[in-house]
Amino acid sequence: MQKLKRLEERISEKGETYSSLSKEIGISLSAFNNKINGRSSFDIIEASQLSSILDIEPQEIVYFFT
Repeated sequence: MQKLKRLEERISEKGETYSSLSKEIGISLSAFNNKINGRSSFDIIEASQLSSILDIEPQEIVYFFT
């Protein structure tokens, strides 16, 4: 797996933090870091929640989460 660079950039653009996002989607900061750095994957529910928070359109999800 590779680091999710596009997602990282969107998080920065929106002024969010990993800490706040991890709390909003109900996972630990450590788990969030592992996922953003490609050590594990966001599940469909987490990806959906993040997409909503970060204004990612459904057709763009694959762009940010692969």
